Amino acid sequence: MSKVTPTELSDRRRLARFFRRNAYCRRPDSTRQQKGRRSYHKGWEVRLVLKDEDEVALVCALIRKVGFNPGRPFRKGRKWIVPVYGQEAVESFRAWSELLEVHS
Repeated sequence: MSKVTPTELSDRRRLARFFRRNAYCRRPDSTRQQKGRRSYHKGWEVRLVLKDEDEVALVCALIRKVGFNPGRPFRKGRKWIVPVYGQEAVESFRAWSELLEVHS
């Protein structure tokens, strides 16, 4: 396992706080995937729900710093959503959130 610098650890903690504040994960439904790839295209995704465009800019920068690529932010009502795609992203955000809980 690679070493994590203190700055990178801090970035992960900040993202974990946003995740715990208001976010959700989407996972593929394996039974629907088995029926046929053409009809079901959902995959792994973290959706961070943010208050404003300033938070969007901050979170997108943090996501890039920890090695993931954020999806295109979009509005949903009065909030902003920043998606991050992939199984590795979902598992990482969950792990960082659990570590934050342990150290609190």
